[in-house]
Amino acid sequence: MQHYLNARTDDGRALFVTERRPHRMSIHEIQYMFKRIASRCNLEEKVSPHKMRHTLATVLINQGAPLVMEQSIRGHEKPEMTQLYATLSGASGQQAYGRCFVQWV
Repeated sequence: MQHYLNARTDDGRALFVTERRPHRMSIHEIQYMFKRIASRCNLEEKVSPHKMRHTLATVLINQGAPLVMEQSIRGHEKPEMTQLYATLSGASGQQAYGRCFVQWV
């Protein structure tokens, strides 16, 4: 990402710009890029910026990242919003359950 930012010659504030003018990429242009990349990778499942954002949140949480860090990365003001996106996989959920609850025999 830093290489990309250093190579840019415009003074636009947008993270992603087109090379034509340059100008800020629209939501539709970014969605189209995701669709083309998914097609080239022969992905059957629909890929979108939202899904990538959700996947990042899930991976970070499953790898043990604190919820506060995840909240900061995603720019959420309220932790409740981050918790909506952070879903644990089955294995991670079982591990968390095992850490939190002692089984009495």
